[in-house]
Amino acid sequence: MTSFAFVALGLILIRYFFELCLDGVNAAHVRKHSAEVPKAFREIMDAATYKKSVQYTLAKARFGTVSDSYSTAVLCVLLFSGLLASLFAQVVERTGQSAWGLAIALWAVILMMSLLSLPFSWCSQFRMSVLAPIFILPLFNKFTPLPEGSLKDRLKNLAERTGFINAGIQVMDGSKRSKHSNAFFTGLGKGRRIALFDTLVEQMSEQELEAVLAHEIGHYKLRHVPKMITWSFVTTLAGFWGLSLLAGQPWFTGAFGFGSEAGIAPAFLLFALLAGTVTFWLSPLSSLWSRKFEYEADAFAADAVNTSEPMITALRKLNRENLSNLTPHPWYSGFHYDHPALLERESALKDFNPGDRAA
Repeated sequence: MTSFAFVALGLILIRYFFELCLDGVNAAHVRKHSAEVPKAFREIMDAATYKKSVQYTLAKARFGTVSDSYSTAVLCVLLFSGLLASLFAQVVERTGQSAWGLAIALWAVILMMSLLSLPFSWCSQFRMSVLAPIFILPLFNKFTPLPEGSLKDRLKNLAERTGFINAGIQVMDGSKRSKHSNAFFTGLGKGRRIALFDTLVEQMSEQELEAVLAHEIGHYKLRHVPKMITWSFVTTLAGFWGLSLLAGQPWFTGAFGFGSEAGIAPAFLLFALLAGTVTFWLSPLSSLWSRKFEYEADAFAADAVNTSEPMITALRKLNRENLSNLTPHPWYSGFHYDHPALLERESALKDFNPGDRAA
């Protein structure tokens, strides 16, 4: 192994063991508060539900530890045994060393590596993205128009009051897969629709649903998504700039067994595998920015419905029904939570007076 390979291995292991420490500190913090429902949450959750949330949090932590240990071990084996370089060379023998051949080889190797993570990907919780609500969710979930009535009238009035143009309100049958609740937008431009999980409609009062929708409209009106996309674009450009510097350095690809004849393709592959080791240390900054957006959307919701109380009670129900960790350790939440903890959001909402946002 070259000096750079040792440095890369050291950085991977430092991140891994730091992550283990974070998981251990958070689990210990949760267990410390597990004997009884903390005073601050006794209005939110009964003892049986709180016990479930603790067990759920600890089970997710164990799953995360196993998953991270597996992925770190696979990464180290691929990188430092020469297996990745050997696999890439074998694929290139079949695809050729033209630009198209190397590109095909690159994606073929990435696909093969992704298969190694399938067992954990199937078990882990899914995320929303820009395209998923439009193209993916309709394949697996049924969307039906919200029935006429007071709830639909209330939500339509909220949309008109906040200047949110939409093509209708739909209910998604999320309950067939999970008890988790959510609200989001699907579609683009004037075709944008409001989508509510059926679990959300069942669990919340009309005032609370209005506050939750106002929160989502707040994200839209305050342009949080474009800001995040712009930041992602800027960081991606910075990443490609860094890649351009590394791609021309034989010590970078050579440290992992790649020959110079493969060109820039191995640099792309290595950069994709190693980038997470570096960006992990920047995650508190991105989490801090995301939590700031959540506070702003909460304030928008409180202002839109002229009171903070429905948003507070809605958050309590969401945290209860989703079995959220009510007592995360600050270090752990700093690295992993893109939403503030319940008590933090409640405190900010209680301090907010309608009209403050406009001022």
